Amino acid sequence: MKTLSLLQPWATLVVIGAKRIETRSWATDYRGPLLIHASKNFRKQNREVCGSNEYFRRALADRRIEELPLGAIIGKCFLREIRTTTVMLSGRELSTQDKNFGDFSWGRWAWILSDFEEFAKPISAKGSLGIWEFTESALGHLAEKRSRSVICCYCGKPARGAQDGVPVCDPYCLVDDF
Repeated sequence: MKTLSLLQPWATLVVIGAKRIETRSWATDYRGPLLIHASKNFRKQNREVCGSNEYFRRALADRRIEELPLGAIIGKCFLREIRTTTVMLSGRELSTQDKNFGDFSWGRWAWILSDFEEFAKPISAKGSLGIWEFTESALGHLAEKRSRSVICCYCGKPARGAQDGVPVCDPYCLVDDF
């Protein structure tokens, strides 16, 4: 299955549905299911942002930062589409949370993700750059959903459903804080 390695805490933010847009310096023609691999390194500045940024603190409130999984596939999502960051910034679809979790500088690509799922048990794996293929046959029975509520991508409250594949607390959540 196609897999993407991300640094922590962004890998966890994706699988819990808090980070719905992954920004990259490159685009891909691939669309479909995507396993999320947490890289084995957790940089000091990445750990620090977990405590200093309000959006990271709120999204990861029920996690111990030092216990975020490393060197493992931790969940999956669905890559729906890719747009330029310029297009994303010109519309009103980005929340302040989206902007805090990604690098929307000029010339980058916004990967629109949906159908987030966190695995109950991380699956140890060596990561790679770019989109890579994970062929572990045990994936099917190891990849159980973690019983945990997903948070609304707009206001941070527990999500009760999804709208266009994006977790929301209420179909009419109109938090506009940008």
